[in-house]
Amino acid sequence: MQMIDTSGAADNQVANPASLQKEVFKQRVTEFMSKTAFRKDIKSMLGKQGQRLNVSIDDLRRQDPDLAKYVTKNPIDAVSMFEGELDRTIKEMLDDSGKGVNSEKQAANTNDKAFPTKTKRFYINFEGNFGRNHVTPRGLKANLVNQLVSVRGIVTRMGLVKPMIQTSVHYCEATKKGEIRHYDDNTNLAEMGADNPNKSTGGSEHFPVKDKDGNTLTHEYGYCLYKDS
Repeated sequence: MQMIDTSGAADNQVANPASLQKEVFKQRVTEFMSKTAFRKDIKSMLGKQGQRLNVSIDDLRRQDPDLAKYVTKNPIDAVSMFEGELDRTIKEMLDDSGKGVNSEKQAANTNDKAFPTKTKRFYINFEGNFGRNHVTPRGLKANLVNQLVSVRGIVTRMGLVKPMIQTSVHYCEATKKGEIRHYDDNTNLAEMGADNPNKSTGGSEHFPVKDKDGNTLTHEYGYCLYKDS
């Protein structure tokens, strides 16, 4: 008599709808960002040396109401999807224009291939009418937990804007090699996404001054990546 274990199948049936939903919305994000008008906005951002792209929630709601609702209800996954697609689109644009190829050739021609090259991070910002999710500071209730909200109020006091380190680059004179360290950013929604390529895994907490062998490291501040905090 043959016995069939269906416990695993039952687990898959429970897990598949959520993962299938994410894949569907990933495809919708790709379709939305592949439009000609959107690519023009990306080119304009790159031309201005910007790092943050504004996405109108109103335009998104007119073209894909379900995706707009998903953004407000699941901001961690949604922001991760949009920023991942933004990175891929920019990479394609740079490769098509030849800049990506030239940068790779320059990196290959350097004497120290282990020394990391300076990179740039790009972010997504949603703007427009958030409907019920547009509130005052007193309107931040428990029913909005884990949702994307737009808060309007009067700023009465604020601290100084300080640079928060995201990636540090170091050089060791003894070994003639470069070293790079990533730091977790708990304020970035995109890095909270489970499948986001920019998510730090086991990010460092301490700024290194020596390598694993005890050699002194020189900090290359011009190559480090910062974020206003």
